[in-house]
Amino acid sequence: MKCLLLLAFIGVAVAFPTFAEDDDDKIVGGYTCPENSVPYQVSLNSGYHFCGGSLISSQWVVSAAHCYKS
Repeated sequence: MKCLLLLAFIGVAVAFPTFAEDDDDKIVGGYTCPENSVPYQVSLNSGYHFCGGSLISSQWVVSAAHCYKS
């Protein structure tokens, strides 16, 4: 019975990812840029970052369509 319980705990531990894993693997080979080092990149936010964009002139930002509510 103890062996079965031990195997069940090991199975659960292996089946679920650990909470300590870093979730920064979405961009392969990426790196954190120092603040203000990419003056053409913008963050669209409303209290939190929800999308990115590129500054194409002093007053215009281009971004993906899914960044805006329809």
